[in-house]
Amino acid sequence: MRVRILIFLSVVLSLVWGQKPAKALKLPEVFSPNSLAQDSHGNTYIAAMRESSVYKMDTEGKVFLFAGVGQKNFKEGKRLEAAFRNPYSVAVDSKNNIYVADSGNNRIRRIDAKTGLVSTLAGSSTGHADGKASEARFNFPYGLTIDKDDNLYVSDQRNHSIRKISRAGKVTTIAGKYAKKEGKFYYPSAIAFGTDGKLYVLDNASKDLKRLEGGGKIASITDPKDNKSILRIRKENTKLERVAINQ
Repeated sequence: MRVRILIFLSVVLSLVWGQKPAKALKLPEVFSPNSLAQDSHGNTYIAAMRESSVYKMDTEGKVFLFAGVGQKNFKEGKRLEAAFRNPYSVAVDSKNNIYVADSGNNRIRRIDAKTGLVSTLAGSSTGHADGKASEARFNFPYGLTIDKDDNLYVSDQRNHSIRKISRAGKVTTIAGKYAKKEGKFYYPSAIAFGTDGKLYVLDNASKDLKRLEGGGKIASITDPKDNKSILRIRKENTKLERVAINQ
């Protein structure tokens, strides 16, 4: 079986001083791994977009189905009975709860660490709306990351925005098209916090790596003149590496 892995978070995190890129993983049982996240025990969770499922790789390297039924749909409940539609990203909080960017359903799903139940954390239908999580609207949520206080951040790709879901369940747009502040995104995809505490965003359409500064300002740290088929970084004492497997 042909496996293709593109670990976008490794690209982002390797830009931060002292951070090593993630190791490439051999996952023969997963056809379309798209995003990785690790819990406090060292288990790795994999969003498999085409299978519309989430896989788990334990500390011994064994991979097995963790959530989803392998068909594009929407269903809450027990993790092996729940349904997703093209999930693109996963993230894990400090209590090992797992979050899934259920892109095709325009929702952010939560898998409870203790009960294994899948529920909708935020999102209701296609569009853009901030406010209460259950009433918020997304348009193809793609990347996920979590800060030290367990607030969840989402790259809302087709809304060209970065959204924040607070621990209290409030959704706000912090950067991009609907933030009404400086800077723009065009189909943002992978996002991650660096050790400098700032949020890095891979802007898919422009192939540009951007960094959120204070007050909602967006700074580009790649050089668009040299940025053709791969990312190139200006001299900021940073290092860029790409981790990929094609076999």
